[in-house]
Amino acid sequence: MSTIMDSSQWPSLSEIDPEFKKIVESQNVNMPPMSDPAQITAMRPAMEQMQLSMPYQTMVDRSGVREDTIDIPFRDGTSLPAALYKPSVQPASPGPLVVLYHGGGFTYNAVVVSVNYRMAPEHKFPQLIHDSWDALKWALSNASTLGADPSKGFIVGGSSAGGNIAAVMSHLARDEKLSPPITGVSLAYPVVASQDSIPKDFAHEYTAHTQNANAPGILNAESLAFMRKCYDPDTSSGLYSVLNWETGHQDLPKTHVLVCGLDPLRDDGLLYARELQKAGVEVKLDVYPGVPHGFDVIFPQLSQAEKLRKDKEEAFAWMLGGQ
Repeated sequence: MSTIMDSSQWPSLSEIDPEFKKIVESQNVNMPPMSDPAQITAMRPAMEQMQLSMPYQTMVDRSGVREDTIDIPFRDGTSLPAALYKPSVQPASPGPLVVLYHGGGFTYNAVVVSVNYRMAPEHKFPQLIHDSWDALKWALSNASTLGADPSKGFIVGGSSAGGNIAAVMSHLARDEKLSPPITGVSLAYPVVASQDSIPKDFAHEYTAHTQNANAPGILNAESLAFMRKCYDPDTSSGLYSVLNWETGHQDLPKTHVLVCGLDPLRDDGLLYARELQKAGVEVKLDVYPGVPHGFDVIFPQLSQAEKLRKDKEEAFAWMLGGQ
């Protein structure tokens, strides 16, 4: 179990990391501002190509990993392709099942399903939650066909918006008594609340949205507000503001929370980790002071990005039964 620092210390996490400061001083690291939801649709192909060419892609060890494409059906008859990662050499017995709402996860001989879902602005809240839940249940029902045995471990995870989805999935799975149960949840810089839904008792602690409003990098207050406008969630619903889940957080699986200090979502992760721990959930919290949202992907050369990658590996081992 991680020790969670007192909330009076959280603002100090926004002091910029010296390595990252050098990058900020030498180049423009900010995304162009967007105001029209149609821009997202138009930019999506270019963004996908940019992600494929990012330096972190070369840092992922894909040796011994086979990648396939599978189709996952949703409740309305629609289906979308998903990436399936599994050992290139079939192991003697099936490995754990990992369902990610983003790419990655090439470890522990696991079978990894990287899920696609219908996205905003074309598809508003809660469409992607329905798609994600359908995909999770499909992956579980078809685990043996995929070469997985979820009784050996069943992890869901995601980053940013994907972290929001994974957190919601863990609550739905608990409430719906999904079997075998999820054994671990990996949440990298997740969205779990909003300024208009934060409980009054926490409002004085929920300051990162203003403190890091002009944070350098891919996410600041303006871009966060724009993306929320495109998604158009009911911020009072636990399907978005999972911090306020109606049936609470007790009996959730082991959860790994990763927090960026220079991120408008900093306090989302810190508050969520604390509230899970209060509810008796085993929590591993890793904090990266002075770096922005998604730094491990955008700036993988940073020392803290290497630490994050190692922290994730250790956390996956922990969620699969290690100490």
